Amino acid sequence: MIEKTEVYRVEISGTPAFDNLKAWDYDDFNQIDVTEGNINGKAEEYKKKAAAKVRFDQMCMNLQKGLNALTDLEAEGGNHTALPTSMKFTLVYTQPDGLLVETDEENYEEPEYEDKVIHDIDRYGNVVEKTIKVLKDDHDNIKDRDGRVFWKGKKAIKALIEDAAAHTYKIITNYWDPTNYPEGFSNGVRLDEITVEAIDGVTVDVKRLLPAEAE
Repeated sequence: MIEKTEVYRVEISGTPAFDNLKAWDYDDFNQIDVTEGNINGKAEEYKKKAAAKVRFDQMCMNLQKGLNALTDLEAEGGNHTALPTSMKFTLVYTQPDGLLVETDEENYEEPEYEDKVIHDIDRYGNVVEKTIKVLKDDHDNIKDRDGRVFWKGKKAIKALIEDAAAHTYKIITNYWDPTNYPEGFSNGVRLDEITVEAIDGVTVDVKRLLPAEAE
C-alpha cells in the first residue's frame, strides 16, 4: 500500500438521493409495460431517476481530489423507477492531503494527542522503545496560517457527499421517456433539460479503515 494511503468506508441512507445507474441499466427495465394506459406521468418519474444519477456523478466529482479508487459499491432497493434506499462504497485516497473542505471558523476543534510507542535505534546500535505524542486519527480539521479552517478526512468526505444533494439546479441530460418508446429504444431516450432538486434528510456515515481492514 502506498505510504499515506487512507481508506474509508461510506454508507449513505435516509432520504434517497443518489443512483449509480440509469433506468435502462436495471434488469427489470425490459419488463416494463409501455402501452398507452401505463405511461401517463411516467416521464416525470424517469426525470427523478436521471436527477439521482446526476447527483451521484456530482458526488464522484466532489470526492475525486486525491482519490485513487471508488470501489466495492453496493446499492440496495433500487429498480428502473425507484431510487436505491441505501448505498455503500469504499474510497481509497493515495493523496489524502488534497481532501480538504473549507468550513466556518466556529467548527475548529483544538487537536488532541495520544501516546504512541515506537522502536528506535540509539547511538550504540541498540533497539530502544520511545513514547511519542501523535495526533489522534479522528482529528478531522486544521487551521492554516491565515486562520481559515478546513475539514479533512471523514468530515470532508461527509461534507462533499452532502453538498452533492444540497442544491437545486437545471442541467441537460438524457432520461427515459416512455411516450417516445413506440418508435424504438433510441427514440425513448430523450436529451433535455431537467431540474435536479435539493434533497433533505440524507444521512452519511463515514468510517476510516485501518490498513489491515482494507487489505
